[in-house]
Amino acid sequence: MWKLKAKKGFTLVEALVVVAIIGILGTIIFMSVVDYLRSTTKLEYDGYAKSIFVAAQNHLTMAEHEGYLGRKYFGVSESSSQGIYRFVVKNGVDEDWKKSSEYKENGSILDLILPYGSVDETVRAGSYIIRYQKDPAQVLDVFFWSEDGRYAYSYTANDYTDNLLPNKNNSDKLRDYGGSIIGYYGGADANAARGEKLTAPKLQLFNEDRLYVLVDDPNNGITGAQLKVTVRGLSSGEIKEFVLKRDTTENNYWDSTLEQYRIVLDDVTDAGSHFAQVCDGLIPGENIKVEAVAYNDTAFTNVAYSAAQTTNSLFGDVTLDGSVDVTGLEPKDLKAADVTSIRHLENLDPKISGLELNSEGLSVQQTSDLNWNDFRVAIDDKEPDKVCVYNLSNVYGSNETGCYEPISPDYKMSYDGKNHIIRDLKINSKSYAGLFGGPSAAVSISNLQLEDCAVSGQVAGTLAGCLQGGTVSNVLVCQSKDADAAVGVEATAGYAGGLIGEAYGTTVEGSATAVYVSCSSDNSAHGAGGLIGNANKASIVGCYSAGFTVAGAYDDQESSFTVHADAGSAGGLIGDVQDTTVAYCYSTCSVYGKLVGGLVGTSNSAIQNSYCTGLVMTPEYEGDVNPYVRGAFAGNLSGDAAGYTDNHYFSIISGANAVGNGAYGGIVAFDATTASYQAFVSGKSEAQPASPYDDTLVAYYQGKYNLRTVAQLGYEVSTEYYSDDSEEGEAVTVEQYVSRHYGDWPAPEIMVINNKASDAP
Repeated sequence: MWKLKAKKGFTLVEALVVVAIIGILGTIIFMSVVDYLRSTTKLEYDGYAKSIFVAAQNHLTMAEHEGYLGRKYFGVSESSSQGIYRFVVKNGVDEDWKKSSEYKENGSILDLILPYGSVDETVRAGSYIIRYQKDPAQVLDVFFWSEDGRYAYSYTANDYTDNLLPNKNNSDKLRDYGGSIIGYYGGADANAARGEKLTAPKLQLFNEDRLYVLVDDPNNGITGAQLKVTVRGLSSGEIKEFVLKRDTTENNYWDSTLEQYRIVLDDVTDAGSHFAQVCDGLIPGENIKVEAVAYNDTAFTNVAYSAAQTTNSLFGDVTLDGSVDVTGLEPKDLKAADVTSIRHLENLDPKISGLELNSEGLSVQQTSDLNWNDFRVAIDDKEPDKVCVYNLSNVYGSNETGCYEPISPDYKMSYDGKNHIIRDLKINSKSYAGLFGGPSAAVSISNLQLEDCAVSGQVAGTLAGCLQGGTVSNVLVCQSKDADAAVGVEATAGYAGGLIGEAYGTTVEGSATAVYVSCSSDNSAHGAGGLIGNANKASIVGCYSAGFTVAGAYDDQESSFTVHADAGSAGGLIGDVQDTTVAYCYSTCSVYGKLVGGLVGTSNSAIQNSYCTGLVMTPEYEGDVNPYVRGAFAGNLSGDAAGYTDNHYFSIISGANAVGNGAYGGIVAFDATTASYQAFVSGKSEAQPASPYDDTLVAYYQGKYNLRTVAQLGYEVSTEYYSDDSEEGEAVTVEQYVSRHYGDWPAPEIMVINNKASDAP
């Protein structure tokens, strides 16, 4: 049998010795690893402190440039005689400071010297102490530690001044400072963090159909160089910043075609791009100051500013509270504003711009001609028909795509067109349609021409769907000789007027229209007028509406009538007149409908010193009964017959009575052969200028209107107008729209006219 050989093992003492040696070696290795990790973390925290230092220094310089160093609180003062301060942040914002009244009044200095985005947010949200001098704006040094570390700065123990600051250059001490690791950057090291000098960027600010900024970047390629644009509200004091990067995955500001940064601050045709949305925190309507700033948060270098530019956020030039210096004034105190683009015009509507005004209202002046088609092409030259105006709710208002959005201010307004023109408005509205829709406050409009506008809505007028109060003076609505067939006014569920659909308590004077008007509503309560659809408790003085003739005569085709109503009343000047003064007015419009009149469809009010020349017609008889009403002057009159004085109409044109129903005293018929006509056209001053569309009238009358203008009826036309080009207080003479005749008229004195253009020789 085999025998096993005996083996001798470790004794207990030997084993314990081995374990002890291994423990000692492990401890040595562990301490070395811990020390290595702490050293690595210290280097990492030193880097964080450097990032904070550089960012704080560069932004402190920016804050000084912006004038923010006048704030009364800048952290805990270490030595006021030396101007040295320290600002302590623990876990983002010191809670005691955040609760203080100084913070609530002025915000945090942290927002200026270390704003969001200036360093990595995990670093910015950590714990650090920034020591700096207010004068000069100089960062001295930065301490940084982990927010979950065991070190906590104590105001009362003077730990910072007595212990931390004296050890700022003692790496061993800061590597294990009360159980925490403290990063540090400053002193002599700061002088080594110099970067390449930055060049000031070039900024251009455009206040046009869009409000936008173009910025050149001269520092592209410099390591760490950054660029941003600041927009400061001069009333609110708030600032909106736009950080610009060429990496299109991070923002969409770089325009590779222009080779520039492009920032749109206000675009009424793009949902979400209105000033109130792009520059949230600023106040719509306040003046803004815009600058581009080049800086470097990875190297200590200069901060380079572009030239600052200022403009208004919604309009052209503005006046706040009568003052040129608008700094600190509320946009609610806005007194006057210039309109030089369609964007400015649309921004008058609070639903579009967010504008809020006080009860005193706003004075607006238009300082250039405006064109809706040109505006659409400027916005999108490839698909202009898709351009539309959005409300702040990101809904494009009451219109179909491609249409101008009627403005309906909720504040008092006076709008002076300065004798400029607005052309080619296209409106297809689901409610009130017009340049102005249905303002809820009184709006007064003057010295404006509207040309070649196509307006359709429930209640429609080229100038306004509905006006309540206010005045309209020296306004012309017309079309060019080669205007598109779509030009004109149509109401689908209410009144239509060449100038205004419905006028309640409004004064209209010295204004004229030469445009097609129709009401397609099947409701007999709705109607149409060449000037106004429905005038209620209003005053219409010194106005006219002109029609369209061929070879000096009217075309009797239904589609050719100047004013047309399917169901309700139609009048050459006004459809329905209720408790309204009408004087020194005339109409040369042809009128078609079921209740029609050459001047008014229906009226219960006085009409004086007025006349009409238009052809009036109703649909064909139904059997042997004619259910329709027409009058050469009015379809239906009521009220005091004595109120109708010194009125005239052409009897030969319509072959109808002066009035279809009601009293008609003081309304005199005349034609080319009567003494009344001769008396009407003679005894007045020489014929006034005319702008007819009918070539026959152009050739025969040689640019003169042979009938009476409103001035020759007795209306006093003002010829004084304060031009924006004149010296203050200096009146200049201008040609008022009612001092001449725009549009056509029949010519009974040179041809025999019955009802049809085809009957003319």
